[in-house]
Amino acid sequence: MAKLILSSEILSNFEVVCVEQDSSLISIYLDESVKAEYKKNSNMESKRYCEKITFRDFPIRDKGVDLIVRKHK
Repeated sequence: MAKLILSSEILSNFEVVCVEQDSSLISIYLDESVKAEYKKNSNMESKRYCEKITFRDFPIRDKGVDLIVRKHK
């Protein structure tokens, strides 16, 4: 479902971790993807993510949509 909602630019830079839905809110969790050139470089290592940031997006079918994003440090 999230892949139908999100733009191709977001999907190329972030990975959908999970989607939670309740009666009034859809929460989509996104983690930044590791770039291909970083995966090939043995000197580069991702230790952790920054604090998550929540963006309120346009509602879908009368439900609020939150994008919860984590980027690499």
